[in-house]
Amino acid sequence: MQRVLGAENKHVFINGSILVHDLDDLNRNAWERCNHLIHSWLINSISPQIAQAIVFHERAIDVWEELNECFSMAARICIASMCLAINNLKQGSKSVLEYFTEMRTLWEELNSHHLMPLCTCIFL
Repeated sequence: MQRVLGAENKHVFINGSILVHDLDDLNRNAWERCNHLIHSWLINSISPQIAQAIVFHERAIDVWEELNECFSMAARICIASMCLAINNLKQGSKSVLEYFTEMRTLWEELNSHHLMPLCTCIFL
């Protein structure tokens, strides 16, 4: 999802760097349109059971934070499992190429599961 948002130049809506415009601000309609778009992308990318719990959030960033909270524990468990798999990996009867490919795959997967940093932005 971060790749999609980055490609569409919409990442600022979930990282806290864009402020909600006042109701009388001329940019408010554009902000709302983008917020609704991102909100629908997030809702449509998850299972209906999870979507039921977050569909009532108004801002995309609130949905993102809720999902982050829900899945951060699972990510930690996944990271711990991958670290264990890397530590226990043995070449055994595998060729060097097979061993190297398996090790590199585990490292790449581990790197893709980096935990999201906490936002320290001050919202006004």
